[in-house]
Amino acid sequence: MKRDELRRLTRDELLARAEALGVGRPAVLTQAELMDEVVKRTGSSASGMRGWLGRARDLVAQVVSKGLHLPDAAKLFRGEPPEPLPAPPPPLPTVTLAEIYAAQGHLAKALSVLGQVLEREPSHEVAKDMKATFELRLPVAATTIEALAPKVEPSFRDDLTLTILGGARAQIDWELRPVRLARLAATAPHGALVVRLYAVSTQGGAVATKTEDVAVHGVDGRVVTDAPPSGGHLRACLAWKTDAAFLPLVVGAAEQVHA
Repeated sequence: MKRDELRRLTRDELLARAEALGVGRPAVLTQAELMDEVVKRTGSSASGMRGWLGRARDLVAQVVSKGLHLPDAAKLFRGEPPEPLPAPPPPLPTVTLAEIYAAQGHLAKALSVLGQVLEREPSHEVAKDMKATFELRLPVAATTIEALAPKVEPSFRDDLTLTILGGARAQIDWELRPVRLARLAATAPHGALVVRLYAVSTQGGAVATKTEDVAVHGVDGRVVTDAPPSGGHLRACLAWKTDAAFLPLVVGAAEQVHA
C-alpha cells in the first residue's frame, strides 16, 4: 500500500491494519512508525525481497546509470578534502525513545519526548498514560530525601523542646508542620517519624553513649523517657527515617542532667 494512501487514515485505522499484519506492540508506535511497518509488510517491490548481495548489485547499477558521477571520490583521489557532511537530524520523538530514556534514568528527557509525541498525535493513549506515570515518578527521582524541606509558612514552624525532669526522667515536646509531614509521606512513603535520643554519660571513668529511636505519629506530641545518670548529657531530634536514609527535621539543644 502506498504511503500517500496511509496518510489519509486515522490512527485507529492504522492500528487495525498493523495488527492484521502482525506488527508487534502497534499501540506504542507513532503514526509515522505505523505507516513504515505497514509499507514494509505490504510492499510489492522485488528489491524489498532481495538479500544484501542483490541490493548491492542494485546500488552499483544505479551508480553506473548515473555515469559514475562521484565528485567526493574524485576529490579524495586528487587529495582534496571532501565536503563536510550535514549534521544528522534530531531523533524522531517516539514512545520507544521515551522508554529508553526512562530506563536510563532520564525521566525529564523521556517526558520531553512524550510531550513531542502528543503534540503530533494528541490521541496517542499509550503516550498519555506513560507521561502521567513518569510525571508521578519524577519528583522522587529528581529529589533526594535531604532536599525535601519545603518553604517555611509564616504561621507555623517545626519545633522540639527537651526538658530534664526530676527522678531521672526527660520530656521531649515536638511539633511539625502538617504540609511538611504530608510531603514527606508522599515522597518517601515507606518512612516514619521518630524521635532520636542520644545520651552521653561517664561510667567508671569511661564514656558511654546510647542511641534510641522512638516511633511517633501525627504533627505534634510528647515523649517521656529515661534520662542518663547525673552529669550526663541528652540530645533529641525529630526525624524522618527510612530503610535507606535518616533525615533530621528538628534538632534540639543538648541538656545536662543535674543531681
